[in-house]
Amino acid sequence: MSANERQRLTPDERQRVGAGGLTSGVIFAVLFTLLTWAMTGNLSPVSGALGGVVFGVAMGCIFASTVRQNGGEAATRALRRAFRSRTLPTGADPHLWSTLLDRHDASANKAKYFAIFFAALAVLYVVLALNATGPTAVAMWASVVLFAGLVVWTPLEARARRSRVRVLREQLAQVSGGRAGTGGHSENPSDAHR
Repeated sequence: MSANERQRLTPDERQRVGAGGLTSGVIFAVLFTLLTWAMTGNLSPVSGALGGVVFGVAMGCIFASTVRQNGGEAATRALRRAFRSRTLPTGADPHLWSTLLDRHDASANKAKYFAIFFAALAVLYVVLALNATGPTAVAMWASVVLFAGLVVWTPLEARARRSRVRVLREQLAQVSGGRAGTGGHSENPSDAHR
């Protein structure tokens, strides 16, 4: 969506997005603290808390941006439900849904760059793991496994997302052509704009 079509988040939506950022920040802080402890032997809750704050703020901004680009919280829920069920909501606004599907199709096309990035991180961690000992080596090899898994998962997820977009576009073409009966659920992202 263009900047002009983005919807401002309501105070309630901002609160929920902030809670999502806070939750992810707390989880990251705990994991970062445990990882630091495993690698160095020093339990440092301060560094975990600082890392959690930075991560939580970043994730809150990403959540807010995604919700705003989708047209609000109700629109984001409708979009998730449509992707999960592969069915457009009843009465879907063709212009709005076309814009949303274009955005998701473009992000799926960028997945190859994420896969390259994760592959580079996996190689970096292999080099680090070969030079590490003790708990640090274990953490490094765990990172290699994580990033190698992401290298495999990213293109698979992108292909599944493109498939869902294609199915929803076909339904959208029927709606745009004046044919009724797409079926589906009642939430509609265009309701958030009215």
